[in-house]
Amino acid sequence: MPRPIVLANDQLYIGFDSRQRIRELHFPQRGLYDHLSGRMVRMGVWANGAFSWCDSEDWRRTQGYRKRSLNAVQVCHCERLGIEIHSEDAVPQELPALIRVFKVRNLASHAQDVRLFFNHDLILAESDVGNTALYHPGGPGIVHFKGHHAVLFGGEPFFQFHTGVKYGTEHGTALDAEDGHLSGKPVEQGAVDSTISLRLRIPPGEIAQAHYCVACSDSVEASLAVYDHIRVLGCEGWLEQAAAEAERHADTSQRLFSSFNGQVRESLCRSLLILNTQIDREGGITAANDSDIMVGNRGNYSYVWPRDGALVAQVLDLAGEHAAAKRYFDFCARLGIGERGTFLQKYRTDATLGATWHPWTDWPVLPIQEDETSLTLLALHDHLAATGTVLEAPEHWREMATNMSAALVGFRNLETGLPLPSYDLWEERLGVHTFTVAATIAGLEAGARLLSAWGSKGAEQAVVAAEEMRGALRSRLFDAHVGGFVRMLHPDGTPDTTADSSTLLIGVMGALKVDDPLVIANQNRVRKRLTLRTEIGGLARYEHDWYWRLSPNHTGNPWIISTLWMAQLRILQAGTVRDLREAVHAIQWALRLAGPTGVLAEQYNPDNGEPLSVSPLTWSHAELIRTAIMLNRRKAELAETL
Repeated sequence: MPRPIVLANDQLYIGFDSRQRIRELHFPQRGLYDHLSGRMVRMGVWANGAFSWCDSEDWRRTQGYRKRSLNAVQVCHCERLGIEIHSEDAVPQELPALIRVFKVRNLASHAQDVRLFFNHDLILAESDVGNTALYHPGGPGIVHFKGHHAVLFGGEPFFQFHTGVKYGTEHGTALDAEDGHLSGKPVEQGAVDSTISLRLRIPPGEIAQAHYCVACSDSVEASLAVYDHIRVLGCEGWLEQAAAEAERHADTSQRLFSSFNGQVRESLCRSLLILNTQIDREGGITAANDSDIMVGNRGNYSYVWPRDGALVAQVLDLAGEHAAAKRYFDFCARLGIGERGTFLQKYRTDATLGATWHPWTDWPVLPIQEDETSLTLLALHDHLAATGTVLEAPEHWREMATNMSAALVGFRNLETGLPLPSYDLWEERLGVHTFTVAATIAGLEAGARLLSAWGSKGAEQAVVAAEEMRGALRSRLFDAHVGGFVRMLHPDGTPDTTADSSTLLIGVMGALKVDDPLVIANQNRVRKRLTLRTEIGGLARYEHDWYWRLSPNHTGNPWIISTLWMAQLRILQAGTVRDLREAVHAIQWALRLAGPTGVLAEQYNPDNGEPLSVSPLTWSHAELIRTAIMLNRRKAELAETL
């Protein structure tokens, strides 16, 4: 199930699903920890003797964001209870708290005693061992705590509470809510949950207001202090402050998308806001934070892949958000690549090694994705160039760049000129991949420019390696029989001629010129082989893609990044403003799939457009923003030539 609403600041990340349940609660860092990890915080309503959970089929729901902000606006309507609830929800930048303000309308022709129930099924630090749920009258509210994690749930007008065990045959406290009353047990330990209620008496046709807050800190006392701080400004005041902060951000990003109409421009600005919710306070750029993906093998996307991170950092610099990009490169310098000069598959946001599925059986040769090193070197160069600070680069960046450049030069087959086998950007196959070759050429050339500017050794070797690799790209990886670039060469040298959308980046990254006949031939092949012939359209990742594939009738599902890569190549090839139409349509296509909240998934159902895999995917948002900025700039360039 997607996460159409995400709210975040430097410490707290909240994700709502389409049934308006809180499904992600990350504190104090992205992924460390998700204190729900597949569980939820849900709301229910009791009105004059009848009860319904708001995620049931009793309710009609809509979700969106307040204009020019990331304040969520959510509505749920229940004819059976005669109740409609409007909420505005925000995570202020200055406070590790979720603020929710409810306006509850009584649709009945008689007065109603209405009670809002909130059930909290937490798993602190991703374990149900040794948790405590405690009623604290100082809130009043319920505090869940363990070690350095404390989460307080409170609200006004506060009514009742209950704590209980949720383990084995014990069902927790949610059932206790359904008669409209909570039993009032003040404390429970172990595998626990809790429920609180707020009470409103609403005349017919009238509206009453309630507040609900989630306050996070590292102790019970500190979470109460956060809750007290909420009261100082008031919930409405914090909502306005959150909206104003987001609006200032939107104002500065308007110029990036000046060639688009108002609605599209606002959607693109929001996409940039959503992208920023996935960035950790310590600089790590997470791929996605959607625990539904854990239905497989309990793995998730709440990690930093240097591939994704580098590509997102490039977009942050394009958008003028240099401080966030700088934090990312500082994070990369903490990953300990040393003289090895290469990254491993992925990392946690505390800069420790992340879970992996790449074997280490060829030790001391490590299972790397060379493109992650190449892209990071390229993105670091672009950041220094964009900020005009190449000569002021800190020593730890210089050391990292020097080691990465040397690693790329050394990780080659001197006979072929190509890189040695590594894993592909899709993390599925070991070999010499066309995308990796293109990324490495770009990385080598970027490294050479930096080393030359710093007067460091190795610049000439990097230039020579890049040119040899460019020649090998043309002579060894283009297959005239299929009319395009192969996906990869297996370790034994045999080609895999599967059409792969990542080969479009040969031109986009400058490994070959965008008007090179080989680039154009490959572009035509990719378009022919990977375009989805459905009403949804879009490009698949590669032929016969197995990941989340729903039907053998389609070669794969449409991916946001694949479709936008084609658009980016067309932008660079455009000779007239008219030539930009395809890219405009691709951006509009992505925004349609994103729906009313603007959250983009990794991929979509080719038949009905429903989101698949994780959402939001940071990479999807990054490529949308990159495409829009490229189009905006290219349109201005073409206009100047008229």
